[in-house]
Amino acid sequence: MLKKVIGQKAAELGIDLLGFSGARELDEVKRCLVKRRDEGRQTSLEWQDIELRVNPRLLLPGANTIITAAISYFTANHARTSGMCGTLSRSAWGTDYHRVLGSKLKALAQYISESTGTTTKVFVDTGPPVDRALAIEAGLGWQGKNCAVISPDYGSWIFVGHIYTELELFHDRPLTRECGECELCLKACPTGALGEPYVLDPMRCVSYLTQMKGFVPNEYRHLMGVKVYGCDTCQEVCPVNRDVKPSQISDFYPNQASARPDLLELIQINNRGFKALFGQTAAGWRGRTVLQRNALIALGNLKNPAAVQPIAACLTDVRSVIRGHAAWALGQIGGHISLAALLQAIERETDPVVREELGAAIHGLEGYVSKGGVST
Repeated sequence: MLKKVIGQKAAELGIDLLGFSGARELDEVKRCLVKRRDEGRQTSLEWQDIELRVNPRLLLPGANTIITAAISYFTANHARTSGMCGTLSRSAWGTDYHRVLGSKLKALAQYISESTGTTTKVFVDTGPPVDRALAIEAGLGWQGKNCAVISPDYGSWIFVGHIYTELELFHDRPLTRECGECELCLKACPTGALGEPYVLDPMRCVSYLTQMKGFVPNEYRHLMGVKVYGCDTCQEVCPVNRDVKPSQISDFYPNQASARPDLLELIQINNRGFKALFGQTAAGWRGRTVLQRNALIALGNLKNPAAVQPIAACLTDVRSVIRGHAAWALGQIGGHISLAALLQAIERETDPVVREELGAAIHGLEGYVSKGGVST
């Protein structure tokens, strides 16, 4: 009865999916996480303490049940038709889901605590819980070969959060559905991060590359295309995602300017402008420098000569990561103006990493220009 009442309250709050699992130690997940760590595939974006991730009672002593909730964020495509634009993952099109789902779960947790006199604890992505494993345990979906949780009704376009509670409630069963022989996601992955079914190399994943700090490894820059934040490629090709229920949450409907940002505007934007454009989105947390770096990579991949002057202006930026990626972008676009800007920049540059980027770009352009390459 209590479980039904909680489900009704969740529906009133606009939660699309709700499932219940036991607060047990996730031994199999622990083995996978330890293996990944030992192989050097644990990213800086993950919670580093594995024990906290797999043992619910370290997060809430006396926990008996984990309530896992999900909301859909699938909305129509709002692509621009002109200009040099980048792309953001659908997960960052609207208002930051940590706020949206977090507020719903806090309201549900408060209702549970006040109704039963028990303690609850809420997590939405940023805490230790392994979201996908708990969602599968709670029967919200099955694990896709791209490692995403796939719901029969909403596909993989879902945000997941949890309420840890002392209540003892009847547990739901995991779904038995699988992906079958389909491997479209593996074939579509631009960097080969999905080398085999159900195994993701996070260091190669474009979503990670767009969020990591510092210099993006050169070998992956071409493969990022115009992605400024996140990557939806493996989800876009998934057959289950073709006919899913759209999100009913207006907060997730995109702001055109932030969902498809103008790349030239982005590389020139100041802190105030960045906060105004991205401050309410899930992309804003990574900061201006990371997104501007990604915009420079995108411009380099577009190879539009009209971007040369704005990119060249970035060669005097105080941030070395911006100067270095501006050098790379000019090297991709090419032309006499690009080469002249690079030669001027290397004369004054003192950072060894940036000098290496400048040198590589110059080396690539000198022969091209001397042979009568396109002038910009």
